[in-house]
Amino acid sequence: MAPDPGDANDLDAAVAVAVADARRRIDAVAGGRRVALLAVTKGFGPAEVSAAVRAGVDGCAENYAQELVAKAEALASVASPPPRLALHRQTAAQQGSSGGRPRSGVAERGPA
Repeated sequence: MAPDPGDANDLDAAVAVAVADARRRIDAVAGGRRVALLAVTKGFGPAEVSAAVRAGVDGCAENYAQELVAKAEALASVASPPPRLALHRQTAAQQGSSGGRPRSGVAERGPA
């Protein structure tokens, strides 16, 4: 039976399984090095992002500043200290040569 996305317990369980699986796959190839696991949160709301933080991701990445701020506010009550948050701005080439778009870069908020 598939988890019910409207049920917080099912959501937390499903995300915890996915995070644990990602950690196992990373650990298998990391050669003993510590690798940060960032959840790409584009398209997900605060409930899903909070579940990822509770499951142990090291931080979250977002494409839009407004979304990053909204999710940071939601995460303030989930983790202390708050997780690392990163804003990825796409280049024009990544967006299909649309002039006037921001250049590539990452802005971060939270502990390193």
